[in-house]
Amino acid sequence: MRRAGAAVVVVVALVLGGAAATADAGATAVAGVPPTYAGPTVVASAPAATDGIAAWSLDLDTGPGTTTSPPVSTSPFTLVALSWDAVAPAPTHLELRVHEGAGWSTWFDLAVDRTTSPDGRLATEPFIADGSDGAQARIVADGGLPGLRLDFVHVADAPARVASALTASAKQATGSELRPKIVSRAEWGANETKTKQASSSTWLKAMYVHHTAGPNAYSRERAPAVVRSIWAFHTSGRGWPDIGYQFLVDRFGTVYEGRRGSIDALPVGAQAGGFNADTIGVSVMGNFTSVAPPPRVLDAVVDVLAWQAHRWGVDPRGKARLRTAKSTGSTPRWALGKLSPALPVIRGHRDTNHTACPGAKLYAKLPAIRRAVDTKVTRAERRFGTTPAQLAAPRAAPLAESSAPVTLASAVTVSWQEVDGAARYQVLKRSAKHGKDVEQTKYAWFEVKDTRRTSTKVKIPRGQTWTIAVRALDDLGRPGKVRTVGTTTRPVAAKHVERTGRWSTTRRPAYYGRVAHVSRERGAALVVRKAVDAQAVWLVAATGPTRGRVAVFAGSKRVATVSLSARTPQSRALVEVRLPERFSGTIRLTALDRTKPVRISAVALERAPLT
Repeated sequence: MRRAGAAVVVVVALVLGGAAATADAGATAVAGVPPTYAGPTVVASAPAATDGIAAWSLDLDTGPGTTTSPPVSTSPFTLVALSWDAVAPAPTHLELRVHEGAGWSTWFDLAVDRTTSPDGRLATEPFIADGSDGAQARIVADGGLPGLRLDFVHVADAPARVASALTASAKQATGSELRPKIVSRAEWGANETKTKQASSSTWLKAMYVHHTAGPNAYSRERAPAVVRSIWAFHTSGRGWPDIGYQFLVDRFGTVYEGRRGSIDALPVGAQAGGFNADTIGVSVMGNFTSVAPPPRVLDAVVDVLAWQAHRWGVDPRGKARLRTAKSTGSTPRWALGKLSPALPVIRGHRDTNHTACPGAKLYAKLPAIRRAVDTKVTRAERRFGTTPAQLAAPRAAPLAESSAPVTLASAVTVSWQEVDGAARYQVLKRSAKHGKDVEQTKYAWFEVKDTRRTSTKVKIPRGQTWTIAVRALDDLGRPGKVRTVGTTTRPVAAKHVERTGRWSTTRRPAYYGRVAHVSRERGAALVVRKAVDAQAVWLVAATGPTRGRVAVFAGSKRVATVSLSARTPQSRALVEVRLPERFSGTIRLTALDRTKPVRISAVALERAPLT
């Protein structure tokens, strides 16, 4: 987790094994794990807050076996989690208890988020314990957990105003008739400058019910701060673009807007690893493993699900099958690419993932939730009607021959025909940077441009591959079906092209990028590392009667010999070399002639469509 201000870091030695003392009242017994610790308490203070958020960590020094940490006394916090280096084997069991005003809580099991953060760490799901001032961990791990630490987040008070419900129209279904009162992101204090764009689903097919973790003890006044602490942990601690859930419900029945854009659109969240696209998640802020959710909480969950089902035309009593994609969050029950069984549209997190979420008591309420949602949607359809069906995909012209599969221009033109009922259109992308995998799941898209026209230009950065698509949006802002237009790649940036041997640089306006690398030395090479799934190498080179030859290597294998000799000179010819199979690794272009120069301006690595 990135630390706000000057974070306090304390190294704490864990106690290994030992005789078990008397367990706390209500504690969960874990074989071989001492339930209490008789050593000294570790004391630490939070750093200064930044933008109302303080984040700090305490390192725990652990070895293999069963361990219990010393009690940690610290500044009041809103949320705590355990995290560790991802190189370690998965722990067998993790528990946490917190110190509140009345003393130590019971022990709570912690679920593990299986996604590795950008800094190479795994973590538990966030444990909400607003106002607590102490924590203690219990761990079972065969090989220890290197880099283990407690991560704390505290959010200062940020009063929220409850947004009023939208006015319903009795003449035509707008999809907003059932919208409940919602606390907006601005009202609970989301920092939009630290929130990144999420990809977008194609339509809504299923809705997940979640719970968080921790004692159900936060106050009504502090509930918005709890939401903000989850946002801070997900963005800073886990490296996600935004809070993981589309909507949250506190223990008082108040509904909060989660991931940015969830009220009007379908941003992909992190609610169910492998099944985040074409679904939404409603997370109840509490633990319902052994405590039943209050009626006001269930009513709020029903309100959100009924609104979304009516807006998107989803059958609350229906079933849906989803194909497993790459996971962000808990582990899917089926392998990548496998289709799930037909499961209820309104489902618990545990239905598709290896987790106890949303807790046994809340999960038991799902049949009643489905019936209540169905009743509300049926009444809404009788009074207001149904929302329109999803719009058809636009008919689109393929990318121009000069723009695909490789483009030298910084922008390409995308054109399509009008769609009946469309209010505007979105140009979409699936993209991959040089040396990187595809940035989004194959079942979702990033929005690039919003327009009312039927033609536009989109700019593509150097070294990136884009699969481009277009879709219409209806008057309600809902997306139509997607039409893929084509895939194109731009040459890698000059900083990724290494030169070995003797090369000089010649600058002329006619060359691509106004520059060419020139060599007359046999064996001189241009090297591009970190190719990913390349299916062709394209040389942007000067050709002519006196130009030499180049050998193209994929790794250590010579795949082609290219002659740049041509009767008619060209300053920026595109020369294609198809690879025998998709290749990831190092591409090398080696000059073969001593007397005939080669002049190469750039190299592009064509990738297959990013589907």
